[in-house]
Amino acid sequence: MTVVTPARALRDPAPVVIHLKLMPEFIQPLVERGFIVVNLDWREPPDHKLPVGVQDVKCGIRYLRANAEFYHLDPDQIGVFGCSRGGHTAAMVGVTDATDDMEGGTFGFAEQSSRVQAVVMFDGIADFRTNYADALAELNEIHGIASFDDPLVSYLSPITYATKDDHPFLLIASNDEHWRGQAKMLADGLSTQGASATYLEAENAGHCQFAAGGPHGLENMITIVSNFFEETLK
Repeated sequence: MTVVTPARALRDPAPVVIHLKLMPEFIQPLVERGFIVVNLDWREPPDHKLPVGVQDVKCGIRYLRANAEFYHLDPDQIGVFGCSRGGHTAAMVGVTDATDDMEGGTFGFAEQSSRVQAVVMFDGIADFRTNYADALAELNEIHGIASFDDPLVSYLSPITYATKDDHPFLLIASNDEHWRGQAKMLADGLSTQGASATYLEAENAGHCQFAAGGPHGLENMITIVSNFFEETLK
């Protein structure tokens, strides 16, 4: 992981935002707002099957909490964001806890929690069954899931774990109806359970790429995401 800290601390200890994949444009603006931003590397499919990547991120979060004093970070105010596989991983981190067999038994810092207090998912998967309905061979090749009857389908889908205890989510979708369906599904699932979930269709956004301008262009989306973390990580 790479830990980026503000040149001038606005809060001490500082809240933390963990970046998982494909949204590096957000790192500097978040740091300028006083967040510690952690760019956390994790092992990805198809070389490393899920839930290894989720376990990697959870271990990183536990490590940060164990070393909160060293980094001057607030262990009670940690958010996570990412797009595509990073978005799915962020969602999985956001909805699972130590009871869900997702921690990685030998990964270390077991005395610490891997729970986060805010999640931004951009174009992530909510349910593997609906995401791969027309591409079961790809589901097997990338994630090692041979059929929709495989228990892994439910085990690796964020929608499975949605509860009223989940912390706030901002679910962003690009123009693609497929990704809008995934984001809307998770937003509805969280809201039905009583959790806070905001769904946003980003105008003229491609997969993991915001428009050059307009209400949901990159500059405005940086403001929207930053405001979300400021409101939730207090």
